[in-house]
Amino acid sequence: KRQVQLIQAQTDDHIWAETYDREISAANTFAIQSEIAVAIAKQLKARLTDAEQAELSALPTESFAAYDLYLQGVELARQWDLDAFDRAADLFRSALDIDPDYARAYAGLCDVFLKNYRYTRNASMVPRAQSYCERALQIDDSLFEVRMSLGNLHMATGKYDLAEAEFLKAIESEPESDSAYRRLGRSYTEREMEREAEAALLHAIEIAPAEADNHDALAHFHYVFGRFPQAIAAYEEAIRLDPEDPAHYLGLGASKYLSGDFAGTEAAWRKSIALDENQPTLLYNMGTVFFFEQRFEDALEMYLRASELRPEDQLTWGAIGDAYRFISGKQAESAAAYEQAITLAERAYRVNPNDLGVVSALSRFYATANRPDKAEEFIAVALEMGSEDMYMWYDISLAYLALGRVDDCIDAIEQLIARGYSRDLLSGDLMFSEIAGDPRFVALLQGGVGAE
Repeated sequence: KRQVQLIQAQTDDHIWAETYDREISAANTFAIQSEIAVAIAKQLKARLTDAEQAELSALPTESFAAYDLYLQGVELARQWDLDAFDRAADLFRSALDIDPDYARAYAGLCDVFLKNYRYTRNASMVPRAQSYCERALQIDDSLFEVRMSLGNLHMATGKYDLAEAEFLKAIESEPESDSAYRRLGRSYTEREMEREAEAALLHAIEIAPAEADNHDALAHFHYVFGRFPQAIAAYEEAIRLDPEDPAHYLGLGASKYLSGDFAGTEAAWRKSIALDENQPTLLYNMGTVFFFEQRFEDALEMYLRASELRPEDQLTWGAIGDAYRFISGKQAESAAAYEQAITLAERAYRVNPNDLGVVSALSRFYATANRPDKAEEFIAVALEMGSEDMYMWYDISLAYLALGRVDDCIDAIEQLIARGYSRDLLSGDLMFSEIAGDPRFVALLQGGVGAE
């Protein structure tokens, strides 16, 4: 026997109560949930449409065991860990063994394989995710979870306008979902829709102010648009709400790094690595710090460790090529690493041709590998795709430099600085050593302009 109560939060007054003393089974557990939701809506004088009534009455599955397995899978999938992804996938499959038409379990599999792709950059994960998403849509295309999964699939494949449409449909289904607004904000960020992105992310925080991931998402938005003080503040709020998540410290360190606070960077990343030493992005970032300190052997060690965890990441292989480039007698290894970076970046480009980071990286890798025609091709694509992305201008400037287009390189550096990139980082970046004495480059580092 259980009593359900509706209480006015401000006054602590009891508005409604009902006692349920039925035997529990899968079917009547879900029926009771539906009954409670309808009763609360009536007490709140909310009008339910026929579609909303039908949705509340629909059973997520006929099997309580399948439902339990699904919930366990959802919880595991929240972790940023390959083993957790694998175990979550097993739980979703077990739920489907019991109920082969469980749409939410198919959506869960779609999301797990997409997360695996984001972690490993293994392109084979995307068509597998797509097949599960398509099956979920065939079973029930009205479900919030299915719409969210489809939106996530569109994000992974660069169809950001379609992703926006799916997240908006998800919001229609669940208007108070902070996660839907969070993903909507990310879709706007990818399209450089700054105002819309910020509004969506702030609304996510308004819905769930104590959810650390909402503040982390807002911090990432500020980071992308070069607003490092705001990014730092938002990451610090995420850390206050969830001090055990290493990803928040990782983002905080990156923001402090690009704002020139190197002591703060080290402190944040040391905390992150203390929580989880096997983060490929963190290892990559630590390698970059060593690279700027001209500790090339140490940088290489970090990059190689990152590549063991994320062997199909083009940026890591590009960084390996950079490190070898500055180690005596390792030019052959450097060239091989750049070729591997090109292979992986081309693979990622086929998955998502609208990934500006991949496109600009390809321009740099091809230029460094002395393949000017391909470099020029991807420079043009990158410049057409977006002009506000700071890292695009970094890659483009290095591509121009490798192509011998020094004036264009310095113009690109000027754009890079205008978007918030630290002059201190540039002054110590050996990648630009060829133009270290160029008067226009020196003027830029001193706060002047690059053009004569």
